Amino acid sequence: MLRLARFLRQRLEQERLALARAQARLSACEGTLAALEERWASDGEPVEAAWLLPVASWRQRLLQELALAQERRRQALVERQRAADRLRARFRRAATVERLVTLLARAEAQAAERRQQAALDELSSQRAAARARTPSCPRGDDRRT
Repeated sequence: MLRLARFLRQRLEQERLALARAQARLSACEGTLAALEERWASDGEPVEAAWLLPVASWRQRLLQELALAQERRRQALVERQRAADRLRARFRRAATVERLVTLLARAEAQAAERRQQAALDELSSQRAAARARTPSCPRGDDRRT
């Protein structure tokens, strides 16, 4: 489970880097587009659609890549959250099992103490019954032998 968490953390970092690269490329594209429009505007020439079309399609492709990178990052975050939830549930179950084992061990120890006490009580009552059945002898008169 820890390997899965490490893998998901690495994947999330990769998706974050891919998103940053896509955003940087989009910024560069928009900068290029703005520079072209500014240059043509300063020259007083009309902006030629033939020049802007490739840049616009490049920009559109980069926007799609950015959206895809954002979606992959979102999925990686969701996956990481699910793994964290599974890990927490696993530790919760382990803690519950540990508590149950502790309670069981305590119950077994108490049962063993009760059995031991019952055996001691039984032994005491048997000795008392044996003493009651044996006739008492005056001191010095040993008839039991």
